[in-house]
Amino acid sequence: MLPSLWQTSSAPECQSGGRPEGRFGQPNLGTGHTYLRDAAEAVEGMARPNLVYATELRGSSKVYRSDHSAPLWSINRDGAVATSVELPAGTTSADVDKSLVIRQPILADNGSPVTVTAVNRGFFLTSSYLPEDSFLHWTGTLTLTPQHPHATLIG
Repeated sequence: MLPSLWQTSSAPECQSGGRPEGRFGQPNLGTGHTYLRDAAEAVEGMARPNLVYATELRGSSKVYRSDHSAPLWSINRDGAVATSVELPAGTTSADVDKSLVIRQPILADNGSPVTVTAVNRGFFLTSSYLPEDSFLHWTGTLTLTPQHPHATLIG
């Protein structure tokens, strides 16, 4: 269903000669989109930490984060969610060295864990702004805590 939704949402921009833009006005080509399913136990009366998806590319130590290192842009809800990581134009799945999840406290850290149970799909967009075949599928249980705030899904 997502390809139809994506095609519908990007069609007006393409028909008018424009193209869908990323959060900072950059084209979304080369952007990996990944579905994350997370579940967390919050401490009563306190906000739980958020979740960030990140990618490292081969030959580089730079970490590309779904929140652009702005904690308030991190994932802050339970259940299946979608996010994207903006990567350099022309990046392919062969360039991905690591896919990571990061526990991101907001304001004060109350110590609550964030548990990641699945990444259902990770993909890049074609030149027609449609998703390519998924290069990432992961299931398991990763519990992110203040002592272990990040984990590697692949890599």
